[in-house]
Amino acid sequence: MKKYYFLFYLLLNTSIIFAQSDCYELVWSDEFDVNGAPDPNKWGYDIGGDGWGNNEDQYYTDKLTNAQVIDGKLVITARKENYGGKAYTSARLISKGKGDWLYGKVVVRAKLPSGQGTWPAIWMLPTDWEYGGWPASGEIDIMEHVGYDPNVVHGTVHTEAYNHMNNTQRGEKVTIDDATSAYHDYVLEWNEDGLQVGYDDQMYFTFPKRGTYKEWPFDKRFHLLLNIAIGGFWGGAGGPTDDTALPAKMEVEYVRVYQKKVGEISLDGASIIEKNTKYTYLLKGMDGNVTWTVPEGITILSGQGTSTIEVEIAENAETGEIKAEVEGNCQTYQATKEVKVVVGKPQGESINFPAILDENIQWFKSENFSSQFEIKKEGENSVLVKFDIEDPSTNPYIEYHFDNIYDFTEHNNFSINIKNAEGKEPDALRVELLDGNGNTLSNDFVRWYSSNLNTDCNLWRYTHTFTSAPSQVAGIRVYVNYGIFSSAKVGGLVIEDVVFSTSEMQEESMTNNGDCGGLDTIITSLSPDKKEVNIYPNPISNGQKLIVGEAVELQFFNLLGRKVLEGYSTNGEFLIKDLERGHYILTLKSENNRVYKKILVE
Repeated sequence: MKKYYFLFYLLLNTSIIFAQSDCYELVWSDEFDVNGAPDPNKWGYDIGGDGWGNNEDQYYTDKLTNAQVIDGKLVITARKENYGGKAYTSARLISKGKGDWLYGKVVVRAKLPSGQGTWPAIWMLPTDWEYGGWPASGEIDIMEHVGYDPNVVHGTVHTEAYNHMNNTQRGEKVTIDDATSAYHDYVLEWNEDGLQVGYDDQMYFTFPKRGTYKEWPFDKRFHLLLNIAIGGFWGGAGGPTDDTALPAKMEVEYVRVYQKKVGEISLDGASIIEKNTKYTYLLKGMDGNVTWTVPEGITILSGQGTSTIEVEIAENAETGEIKAEVEGNCQTYQATKEVKVVVGKPQGESINFPAILDENIQWFKSENFSSQFEIKKEGENSVLVKFDIEDPSTNPYIEYHFDNIYDFTEHNNFSINIKNAEGKEPDALRVELLDGNGNTLSNDFVRWYSSNLNTDCNLWRYTHTFTSAPSQVAGIRVYVNYGIFSSAKVGGLVIEDVVFSTSEMQEESMTNNGDCGGLDTIITSLSPDKKEVNIYPNPISNGQKLIVGEAVELQFFNLLGRKVLEGYSTNGEFLIKDLERGHYILTLKSENNRVYKKILVE
């Protein structure tokens, strides 16, 4: 009687669990339409011959003789050959890091091998093992078949509470008369309420959610595995392997993964591109018939309609967006990626970057410092930058991004036109070059303190020669009223053109009318004392990096007044080494400032 109640419970839960909308979206697939090695963007390998916890007899390799795509099929082949101390070889493909999913529908169409000792499997393991090692984090077997019991297919789950080590695993089996001679869809449907395993249109095993993670660890990401094992505790249970049945092959026509809730989709590929070069772009998180569009001067060589394209960059290529659009079952999905073209060395002796272009302000605020800056037009060619910096040690900045990426190895002479007013100027300004990913380039920069700035309300050209200007520059970053030597302050400055030139430029006044303009509207505030200088960690240990926030000279003195360590910070960091435990006086020095701090080395 209990058995009938249990069956009724399963049937009831089956209808509850999977009575949701059938609007599945194809989010990942491999149709195996390119001969050769399996697609490295979708598959990796488990390699080795340690028995894999089951006393298996094969050595898994990444050789083509064990796994390759042939005529539209993935062929995994187990062979009789001595390798790595084992008498057999095979392959175990994994999608980990290339295809990982929480919930969905997995469909693998395959024809299974036959022969005593073969043990093919289509299964899933946790990607992150958040509940601990096997079996605590779970295992889902979509299809297992052992050669000594031909055409009988098993669907099973393993958890901490239910696993074969304790003979408590949960699963069912079904006979498919032609499993080793014909292709069938092996299917998993999995959601937050439970999972089902089946083949073609028949679901034969249901496992509803229950208990804690010990019973249901299937609320985390899992990835797919495809393999043929030889022998082992289960595969070899029917006797020695029949070597005459080898080589044994599992042939897979396709793998398709669907989800009802599509996660983040993105484009993977280069964001900085060079002319007369080919690149590959891959749509991640969605699959299907993909329509690609590319900027002017970029040609799609292959892959239109698929999730991967190869493109070629022509001489007339322009910066812009690569876009992938997929018409799903439920809606249309899009992903874009901005690409910037390396245009090479500027034409002519100099190149000018105006503060305002086509009525648009070219300077912008970082999201992290949006509340600390206000940028607006000042006349036809300039911008007024108002700043309100409460904590200069956070190194607030504004940026100018070029439309393209330039080679400034010859145009390494830099100038920027700035207007300052008395009492409203920043305590410090610093200019760094940016690469195409928004990162600062090298340690070559220019810095001006307030004592170096002209405050007569005229535009002045400030200059610098970058001694190591890179070949790929995408913009500049200007730190304003920044660093440990600046005070909390409200102020402003006016910025006009930025120029890169092959010739040195002189610092000089560009206007002489003394017109403060919008700077007159700024009501300044200045803290009466220097803002407290923060360094961390303090206490610190040898081998740790001391964070000082900017490029400074550091000198450490012991309590006898003897200098025991000195050097310069790199990217605002300084490595502590070879200091005895105890208290020290630290001197932080820049061109015009000096700060003393106590520090403890543990």
